[in-house]
Amino acid sequence: MEQSYVAERSISPSTGVERWVVADARTYDLHVEACAFLAGLRSKGRSPNTERVYAGRLALYLNYCTQRRIEWSRPSFMALSGLQQWLITTPLPARSRRSPTTAAPRYRSQGMANAVSLSFNLGPGLCRLARSRASGRVSRMIGRLYTVVIDCPDPDELAGFYEKLLSLSRKADTGDFVVLQNEAGAPVVAFQRVDDFRAPQWTDSARPQQMHMDVMVADLDTAEAQVLALGATLLDGSDKPIGYRVYEDPVGHPFCLITPEGA
Repeated sequence: MEQSYVAERSISPSTGVERWVVADARTYDLHVEACAFLAGLRSKGRSPNTERVYAGRLALYLNYCTQRRIEWSRPSFMALSGLQQWLITTPLPARSRRSPTTAAPRYRSQGMANAVSLSFNLGPGLCRLARSRASGRVSRMIGRLYTVVIDCPDPDELAGFYEKLLSLSRKADTGDFVVLQNEAGAPVVAFQRVDDFRAPQWTDSARPQQMHMDVMVADLDTAEAQVLALGATLLDGSDKPIGYRVYEDPVGHPFCLITPEGA
């Protein structure tokens, strides 16, 4: 059987953290919703082996839907009924690439087919994720850019410079954190106080530019699962009920997910 989707183990180049993902077999583009589901398993403390098993089952389900031209997020009862028979009659892949092509094909047992089918009919499988997508809780866009935050020794002084440079006004000012807004009242840029600030030096990698993005999201738990699936790493904030969490991108740049309560 030609596979459209595969379950693969991925390793973060910056942290070395291992995780399982589901990707397009040709382009290796991640399947966003499937990866978000796997990230949700990790966030609940499920074992790596559980994540591996569900990654394989998610890929199987997506391959079935692709082969039968079924919309994976809205499967009919008949489509799900056909899944079990498909699992039994579809040969398993060879144990290795060096396996002889003349070897007798292997098939899943009835018990294994039942276990995989139950993942999608009764258990916490992809069909639950599909219902989440249909209800709008999962979307391709995780959040929107809220503002860019710049480190500095004196937020009030630097904000005054950019107020004049960009014709902005102050939206918020706590002394240690200043937010500037445009004429429509939307935040544009913010400045935060950093002790022992070392000014960046252009083109000097030892003294890089110091800023990060704030990304506005509707729900932190949902957005966290999605950004972790994309390769981000949580740095700080899961235990803070004030509307923000700090992450780093796959190469180490920090960014924040925030909700209106944390803005």
